[in-house]
Amino acid sequence: KVKVRVHRYPDGDMAVFHGPRLLASYDSTGKLKKSQAPAGMQPQAG
Repeated sequence: KVKVRVHRYPDGDMAVFHGPRLLASYDSTGKLKKSQAPAGMQPQAG
């Protein structure tokens, strides 16, 4: 088991965190927001 935190912002958006890491962000309608992966995590063209 792991503990996560869910933040709800005044504009209705929500975010899920595991420690300091942002796992997912959702807009006020519940739609997943696209986030950009850190530079080391982006797939490389090959």
